[in-house]
Amino acid sequence: MAGVKVIYGDTDSLMIQPFGLEKEDDREKLFEIKNIAEELKKNINKEYSNLEIDVDGIFKPLILLMKKKYVARKLTNYDKIIGGVDKTLNFTIEYKGIEVVRRDGFELARKFLRKTLEILMNSTKS
Repeated sequence: MAGVKVIYGDTDSLMIQPFGLEKEDDREKLFEIKNIAEELKKNINKEYSNLEIDVDGIFKPLILLMKKKYVARKLTNYDKIIGGVDKTLNFTIEYKGIEVVRRDGFELARKFLRKTLEILMNSTKS
C-alpha cells in the first residue's frame, strides 16, 4: 500500500510525495496518486470545516526552494490519461514566487534563469 510524505505545508498549502506505489503503468500510477490525494483532501476538509483544500496539480519533478517558491513540471492532461484518450504524459513548467515570474529584477537574469530551469526540468523526465 502506498503512503505519503509531507514535503511542505502551511496554512493554505500542502505538498506531498507518494511512496510505495504498487502500479508500474503510468496511467495506473496516476490513478493511484490521484486517489491518495483525493482521500487526503476529503479527510482534511472533513476534519477542518472552516478550511477547504483542493488538489491543485500533480508535479514531477519539483524543486522547492522555500515557502511559496518553487519550480515544477505540472501534469496537464491527467483526465485524458485516466480516460484513455491520451497515452503520453504532457507537462508544463510552473514557476511560483521565483525571480522568473517576479518583475522587480533584471530581465536578462530572468531569461537566463528561466532557460536554465527549463533545461533542468526537461532533462529530469522521470
